[in-house]
Amino acid sequence: MIKTLQKGFTLIELLVVITIIGILATGAVTTFTSQIQKARDTTRISDMKAVQGGVEQYYQDDGRYPTKGTSFSGVTLYVAKLPKDPKNGEATTNTAFEYFYNVADDDNGIPEQEYELSGTFENGGNLTKKAATDGGDDDFRLEIGIDLDDTTDKPTVVTGAVTGNLYACVAPAGWAASSGNCATAVNPMLITTQ
Repeated sequence: MIKTLQKGFTLIELLVVITIIGILATGAVTTFTSQIQKARDTTRISDMKAVQGGVEQYYQDDGRYPTKGTSFSGVTLYVAKLPKDPKNGEATTNTAFEYFYNVADDDNGIPEQEYELSGTFENGGNLTKKAATDGGDDDFRLEIGIDLDDTTDKPTVVTGAVTGNLYACVAPAGWAASSGNCATAVNPMLITTQ
């Protein structure tokens, strides 16, 4: 009688292989998530640059930046469709995933001569390399516009407290406390409400 040997894996060998596959999969998912966040942040930069182009074109034609509300819809003459954030409507610990616009008088009191567009970054590298160094008042948001470091009349930091399309506005560091906490006149406008 001939004995045949059955070949197979032992339980220990199977556990080692499964553990290695689990470690590799965890690393792949982490890298994939980071790349997805970077891609969404790139979309945010592109969207905001497009809106910024429309705002600047509006200024060239009108001599002032668009006011918040119905006047801002004039930007759609230059931007076919106002973009929405890739994670539109979701809140984070520090802010909200939305695009905001704010406009203010300049230091001489001339109306609608300063503006700011802002959007939230979600990738940690972009927060420290771009949002924290863009000259704005919020290290969690990309802020582009004119006179970003002037926080005396246009606080644009928004909290993650989402109630419909309403966002709570909080004063950035250095904002004059005597002006009150985000008076209606300086609240940022949600771009996609137009």
